[in-house]
Amino acid sequence: MTPIRIFISSVQSEFEQERATLRDHIHEDPWIRQFFEVFLFEDAPASDRRPDALYLDEVARCDIYVGLFGLQYGGSVDKAGVSPTEREFNFASERRKYRLIYLKSVSNERRDPRMTALIAKAEKGVVRKSFKNIDDLKRALSESLFEYWIDLSPHSGLLDADRCRTSAEAEEVLGRYAEAVGRTYASPEPLVPFNCRLDGGEISSHDASRLICGESANILLYGPSGCGKTRLAADTVLEFVRHGGVAVTVRVKNYTDSFTAALNREADLLDVPSAGKLLSAAQRLQRPILFVVDGYNECEGSMRELLTLELTAWVRRYVANFLITSQIPLVRDDLLTFRTIEVPPAAMETKAAIAKNVMDVDVLPKEIELVLGAVSTGLEAKLVGEVGQQLDPGSSRFALFDAYTRKCLQDMAGEGVGALSHIAAWLSDRVSFSLSVRDLDRLMDDKKVGHAVSGRLQSAGLLSSHGDRVSFSHEMFFNAFAAEAIVRRSASQSEAILTALATPLHAERKDFIIGAIDEQVLLEQVLEGLSDQTSVAACLSGSCGSRAQEWAEARWPKLLSQIHEEARNVRVRIDVHGFNKVAFHKDSLAAWGPLDWAFLNALPKLIVEGRYLNELLDIIGTLDTRIDEEGIRLRTEARK
Repeated sequence: MTPIRIFISSVQSEFEQERATLRDHIHEDPWIRQFFEVFLFEDAPASDRRPDALYLDEVARCDIYVGLFGLQYGGSVDKAGVSPTEREFNFASERRKYRLIYLKSVSNERRDPRMTALIAKAEKGVVRKSFKNIDDLKRALSESLFEYWIDLSPHSGLLDADRCRTSAEAEEVLGRYAEAVGRTYASPEPLVPFNCRLDGGEISSHDASRLICGESANILLYGPSGCGKTRLAADTVLEFVRHGGVAVTVRVKNYTDSFTAALNREADLLDVPSAGKLLSAAQRLQRPILFVVDGYNECEGSMRELLTLELTAWVRRYVANFLITSQIPLVRDDLLTFRTIEVPPAAMETKAAIAKNVMDVDVLPKEIELVLGAVSTGLEAKLVGEVGQQLDPGSSRFALFDAYTRKCLQDMAGEGVGALSHIAAWLSDRVSFSLSVRDLDRLMDDKKVGHAVSGRLQSAGLLSSHGDRVSFSHEMFFNAFAAEAIVRRSASQSEAILTALATPLHAERKDFIIGAIDEQVLLEQVLEGLSDQTSVAACLSGSCGSRAQEWAEARWPKLLSQIHEEARNVRVRIDVHGFNKVAFHKDSLAAWGPLDWAFLNALPKLIVEGRYLNELLDIIGTLDTRIDEEGIRLRTEARK
């Protein structure tokens, strides 16, 4: 793709710093540098500097003229009294270049009268903005380039050569597309309805899908992993296509730095020559268009702004709507107008309905209900229906994914679990969600895993391929086997596991990591070394398994007793810097270690769940009594 060329014009001596800053900004911004390049007169080799011709040649070559106008007009005027800056502007105007003018915010009285006249001339038919400082200027230029790229640049859309030329061709393309969508997105199991939240009220999953399809609304489906966002999006795609629309999905874990490339990969899977052909068919037949961005949170952090910018451009260029699934807020959400539908963790009745569908029963066995109580997502409920009866009572979330995987792989279970842990480790080390088929082959060769195993992993649905990219079929399988990789790499050293638990990269995997530890001594060492409330709360919930839950529950009586003892013995002193001019005597407070604080910080969540309320109310009563006693003591001392 030929870059869009920018020419920066100004009085060089007045804007030396601004010119260099804009050049560096264009070179370094991850989105701008992908589409634009810049020319500065001072960057041209000295031997080639022919001022009488060079700058006008460059204006002729550019797509966008950027003028920085300030106080000075410029001293090197020609015989007609015209400066290079004005001559460049005149030449850009004659050649009908796209012109952007940025005015330095100063009073007109301070400007050279000739510059004031040039500004007045430039006001007609030109994009003009003011700036106070360099940051203002960078922001204004970025916004202007984005608007240009969306509205005028031939590079922001798909190539005209790829368009459908006739209505008959468009009908044929959309017919093939609709059949492929049915094959790709249809699920053998119906979606179990669940409730979401919209604008402070509840909305059913069915009504959410109907809202997106019927009202052409831009929607962000927001919620934790495994809550049903992707499944709801897939059902919405089917519904949208059934109503005559065209929906194109971008799986963000396969996104690199080009929305076009991601769309073309999807088009290839949907039996369409290209995304350009598909979208032009939709436009020719006046069909509504929906861009679905699945797994926005899986986009590399540095690429999220670029993804949002590209999505905005495509939505505006094709007068389309979008549906985004994400666990995190959007970067640069100011560019898009949308409504947020919150998808909460699966309720118990939803989990039970999913498990019943899988097991084809009307009443769940008691042991299955117990396992469902320890999981929080629809995906896990499905797995419980598949393998729940094979699990020991009190099994962890990790054990559920491990059991399901082994059932799928059967005779290749040992090799397959090892291969999945290698793949998860490779992805975690690179903070990525997918790898190329070539990297997968190299990894399998390096770990001496037969290629038949990787084939079985894909045929079993544990890995999925999309074009030449391979990823885990769901993020939760990735988390489970990343945890397995951590435990394997630890070589039974608790310090290695505790280090992994403290790493932000594994923030969503803590319960999987603890639940993956089978060795009793190692588990006890890890539990005693915990220092964060998330891990403690996971242990208390049962998702790390019954042994971790029993350990956590056993600590509470002692901890509550310590809190009660502290409340009985606490002393206060007068302190002008304290709350109400009193403060606690430090030597009357108990010494709390990192593990104690982890439990204490997990306490608010337990209170919300209605646990330990009586014990805490007793402690509060004791503390109130003690504060009254200390108040009497301080007043008595004050009288003396």
